[in-house]
Amino acid sequence: MYLDLLLTPEQNGKVYNIVLKYAQMMQNTAGNPGPQGKRKEIMESRDNELKGVLTGDQFQKYQVHEQEMREKMRERRANMPQAEN
Repeated sequence: MYLDLLLTPEQNGKVYNIVLKYAQMMQNTAGNPGPQGKRKEIMESRDNELKGVLTGDQFQKYQVHEQEMREKMRERRANMPQAEN
């Protein structure tokens, strides 16, 4: 992903730190039954921080990449065999 965005060395360090921080927050929500809204809130906060580091074009490419990843995840989930009860 980072290569596609053509980040400067300064941006690369900042983006890495932002992504790491929010990945850890998401990991802390894994396995916790609770509202999906918390995960969405974390992702929105991450995106807001990234907006402050990336140019408009870079952020747009980032959003396209994120959407593609979400679609792939949905496809994988849809193709998983369902557990029988």
